[in-house]
Amino acid sequence: MAALAPLAAQQRFQRVSIDIFMQDPAKVRALREGVAKMKARNDAPKDSADYRTSWEYWAAIHGYFGTGPKSSGTVQRWKTNPRNGIPPSLWPRFDGIRELTPPSSPPGLAEKVWGTCEHGTDAFFPWHRAYLYFFERVLRKASGDANFALPYWDYTSADAAKRILPAIFRDAENGANPLFDTRRAAGVSSNPLSAIRTNPDGLLREANFISYQEQLESGLHGNIHCDVATRCPVAILGAVPVAALDPVFWLHHANIDRLWDCWAKKFGTASYPAPGSAWRRQTYSFVDEDGNPATMSVAQMLDPAGPVDYTYDNTTACTRQPQPPVAVAMNERTRGLRAGTVVTRQTPVAENVQLRKLREPVDVRLDNIGREPRERARGLRVSPSEEAEVTLKLEGVTFASVPPAGIDVFLTSTDGTKRVAVGSLSFFAGDTSEHASHRGAGTQAETGKTFAFNVTEALTELAAGHDTLDTLKVEFEPAPAFESDPAVNETEYASAQVKIGKISFTETTQE
Repeated sequence: MAALAPLAAQQRFQRVSIDIFMQDPAKVRALREGVAKMKARNDAPKDSADYRTSWEYWAAIHGYFGTGPKSSGTVQRWKTNPRNGIPPSLWPRFDGIRELTPPSSPPGLAEKVWGTCEHGTDAFFPWHRAYLYFFERVLRKASGDANFALPYWDYTSADAAKRILPAIFRDAENGANPLFDTRRAAGVSSNPLSAIRTNPDGLLREANFISYQEQLESGLHGNIHCDVATRCPVAILGAVPVAALDPVFWLHHANIDRLWDCWAKKFGTASYPAPGSAWRRQTYSFVDEDGNPATMSVAQMLDPAGPVDYTYDNTTACTRQPQPPVAVAMNERTRGLRAGTVVTRQTPVAENVQLRKLREPVDVRLDNIGREPRERARGLRVSPSEEAEVTLKLEGVTFASVPPAGIDVFLTSTDGTKRVAVGSLSFFAGDTSEHASHRGAGTQAETGKTFAFNVTEALTELAAGHDTLDTLKVEFEPAPAFESDPAVNETEYASAQVKIGKISFTETTQE
């Protein structure tokens, strides 16, 4: 295995927003040349170091079609599988995708590293961090720029212009642009991504690391995959086995990685699984910039003196609206201190909800949710020791076929005069039987996925000007990928047979 140099012996790199990155022609040129060189290596001998540092090889680490122990089967089976719900009009998106077999030399290496993406597990953040780290090293060497670092796409910005696909990815340039791909959604080059489906504010209220990771992966992260691809699980960004073939993938995941740092900057690292835990001991296998085997453990990437050699230019101003400071008591709760008693109250409000209409309302009574969230909803001030956070939880979300769009979730006043978006459901990974080779997937088709959204501020907003907030509606609506998208076809949406097993509110307080 290639040894990773201690951080003190390495150069430090800074990942910047693509808007800043594009202001430097030399950086743009390095990115283009690096991607072009990696793509040119796709046809190198399969047992060579060149192939192990090719675009195709690195995309296959995330997933691949073809044969092998972790493949997702054939392209034909994927695009025609009724559960995937891909209409024939989108089948051409899979044209030209190569089906692969892991190279037999070096013995066992490709079989070990290909198809190892972590979705639906507690390793989503760290696996993708290591994936980006080693890919960045490969791309840096291919680019010829010793100072190269990946940019990130800040689609979470309140600025709608930043939610449009960055300019350097839009033009085919008569086939000369290695960053262009025809298989993206038609509107992504001219329309902003949905303001609702790209909003990180509710996520960055979640103080527990594992919960934050789960919520970000199943919501915002998947939304970008699906919306840039038109819908999931359509090639290329919307289909796990080929998502990393799109150069946008790497900027997307750089932003997801930055949002991990945003969370750590706000809450600290105390709610990470403990030192010595199985989570920290997890080790991931890749190859380095010379095509040699390399590994990184979670413990290494969390070590300030470890091999991770980059920072982000912004990890503090990560939300669209200023957020309240972390309450002392809630922060102590995440640290496991015994400063008070943690009280969690879960109140189921509906079961077996079928989503058949373009706007599906569910009436909710809040009488028995508990004192603090209702007081908070009335706009009353509570002391830090009584600070409450309220989460809307959707459990057992299943479907007969992948819906034609994501689903936005709203809280609405009973009289319909106020409506607040609280999050979105995405269907990127772990939802169909084809994903069974990925850890954490394969059972979700039967048991369903769970989605959670912090709705503390939404309740406060809905209750403004009212003495009480005893009732409201939870509403579900198919989500346009772009702000100017046409409505989703109701018949196609209903045929997906989306069902939510249980809807509940959870109040967490430290008293």
